[in-house]
Amino acid sequence: MTAVPAAAAPPWLFVLPAAALGVALGRVPLGQPRHARQVLPCVIAIPATAAAWCLPMRAAALTRQLGAMSFGIYVLHPFAHMLLALLAVTMHLPFTDASLLAATCGLALLLTMAARLTPLRSAL
Repeated sequence: MTAVPAAAAPPWLFVLPAAALGVALGRVPLGQPRHARQVLPCVIAIPATAAAWCLPMRAAALTRQLGAMSFGIYVLHPFAHMLLALLAVTMHLPFTDASLLAATCGLALLLTMAARLTPLRSAL
């Protein structure tokens, strides 16, 4: 069996096994005995994820930049949420769930953009 050349495989193809693993793990109830039909998707998805990461892949510059930005947002969103929650409690701001989510995403994006202008760029 030969590996798919990196140029022939679209970048989103490498994410599919990991998405299947996430869905499979999310469907298994915690604290209850596992049944074969609940564990089988994990048994299939884990090796498929490992195999996908072994394939050579190349990404365009835009994909690399968006990946770095999304990773920065992922890393900084708890800090942004903490700041906004503290602000909401101390200043009695009426945040709804949707507005807090939007503000957290926006602040995390701004923090990521600011951090990428500093020496922290290599970490984000």
